Amino acid sequence: MHEGDLVRLNEAGGLATINQISPIYVTFGVPQQYFGSLVRYRATGTLKVSVVPPGVDEKPEQGELTFMDNTVDSSTGTLKLKGTFPNPNQRLWPGQFATVTVTLAAPEVITVASSAIQTSQSGQHVYVVKPDKTAELRHVVVERIYESDAVISKGLTEGETIVTEGQLRVLPGKPVDIKTPGAPGGGKGGKGGGEGGKGKKKDQDKKEQKVTS
Repeated sequence: MHEGDLVRLNEAGGLATINQISPIYVTFGVPQQYFGSLVRYRATGTLKVSVVPPGVDEKPEQGELTFMDNTVDSSTGTLKLKGTFPNPNQRLWPGQFATVTVTLAAPEVITVASSAIQTSQSGQHVYVVKPDKTAELRHVVVERIYESDAVISKGLTEGETIVTEGQLRVLPGKPVDIKTPGAPGGGKGGKGGGEGGKGKKKDQDKKEQKVTS
């Protein structure tokens, strides 16, 4: 303010808006179906949040989840969250859009290609190639699907070979011919089979949303 400025009480809009930069708060929303997971994992400790601002530098800024709204927005079906970031280099700026990732946990889990998951009247299953090269229909419990990976909480063990393509030609108990991509006659198909993949461990459990600070 300067000498001679006219100041009124409770004037709409105010004279100026002062934004806090360091630390800065990033507000974002997640679908309401993740509410249970957020509450469960938040009860075990502070959840880590990373934000990648737009631009050529894709290095994320690291922060923590510090606020979870007590009401789900009925118009959008989303839950509002807020993360706090030190922002020492001021890469995050008020009004800016960015990509945020909330890490619920980092355990070692079994993952398979989501294309291996089949659904029938009895539930979800995969075809496992046994050591004798025959197929076994194995019911599995899919905890969640993240990008192209399905996290399996029950039904598979690490190192098992599963069918990821050509499931329509696979019969339980029948031989499976695994084709190597690029090999003569390989890639897809084969006697009762398709391509195989191995269950693997992965250590990330994340959710992504567009956010604004």
